[in-house]
Amino acid sequence: MSTSVEALQFTSRNRPLPVFLATGCAVGIVDIVYAFLFYGMFGASPRIILQSIASGLLGRAAYSGGARTAALGLVLHFFIAFSVTAFYFFLASRVFWFNAHAVVSGLGYGAGVFLFMHLVVLPLSAHAPGFLPLFPATCEFLEHMLFVGLPVALAARTIFHRSTLVNR
Repeated sequence: MSTSVEALQFTSRNRPLPVFLATGCAVGIVDIVYAFLFYGMFGASPRIILQSIASGLLGRAAYSGGARTAALGLVLHFFIAFSVTAFYFFLASRVFWFNAHAVVSGLGYGAGVFLFMHLVVLPLSAHAPGFLPLFPATCEFLEHMLFVGLPVALAARTIFHRSTLVNR
């Protein structure tokens, strides 16, 4: 029986795009739904949340732009979700350890994404500087670990783990 070295290579090399697209969409959807639900408990509407994302480019003007700046915020949110997914997939395609230890690396990656967004991206953006209180920051940190980093790592492992074993 010709074992599945060819099948493994087919799965890993010719099928990453559908997994990447599904993962980027899933991460983007789960992350924005979390924001809508969590910050909605404190009175923020989905439109304000999306405009807050757009304010990274437009500053305070984003809040007076109505549906157009909310739509821009949604596009930017998914751009970030796909960028986060692409960067991890790039790493996982080259570093075997990320695939062999997907849960640990995914949780760590999610934590890193949160820290990078809050310590680098937001301070460099046009978004009005602000302080995120401990409770929302902790919830958001855990959400990025569990619902951003972990799914991205598990999805990447389905593509790259077998190919790295075959090519070692």
